[in-house]
Amino acid sequence: MIDPHQALLLGYSHFFDNEFITNTGPSEDADFFYVQYTYTF
Repeated sequence: MIDPHQALLLGYSHFFDNEFITNTGPSEDADFFYVQYTYTF
């Protein structure tokens, strides 16, 4: 939390492919980062 009106969230996510994904086409695990900013008034 930056202050009572602002917040900043940083995150990371990892997607693991499974048997269904592997059997239905090319597949790889996927990674992504994200940033979320909220302002409440």
